[in-house]
Amino acid sequence: MKPRAMLVPFGYPDYPRELLDRFLEQSKEVLLANDLNLLSTPPVIVGEDVIHARRHLREADYDFLVVLLLSWVEAPLLIATLEDHLTTCPILLWSHTTFEEEGEQLTLGPLPAAGVVRQTLEEMGAHFQFIYGQPDDPEVFSKARAFA
Repeated sequence: MKPRAMLVPFGYPDYPRELLDRFLEQSKEVLLANDLNLLSTPPVIVGEDVIHARRHLREADYDFLVVLLLSWVEAPLLIATLEDHLTTCPILLWSHTTFEEEGEQLTLGPLPAAGVVRQTLEEMGAHFQFIYGQPDDPEVFSKARAFA
């Protein structure tokens, strides 16, 4: 039986939505290539999104969470979304990194966000493993597979 993963993507409203959407789709492809039964909440980008994500988390059946940091995130939105699952569900915390666009290295700030989020999750006693890299990084694929 395939492991059931619930993807919970996080982003920030001041970054181009088309980039967030593209990276989210690429991330889904990597997770599906890991032979997972993949569910997903809508992206959490602003406060109103928390309600929708929490509803998906309550109504679905899954084995673990993949918390995906696509860009900088507001840590309070992440905690508000996940608070009921921090100590009861395994979490794979995946932060994207830099990416190349037209020959330039760019970032949307997910690694600084990961630093804040990791410390917060540790202090709250969450059961998580942290990985980082863009969807095309082979290490991300192998680490996600090992976690699943």
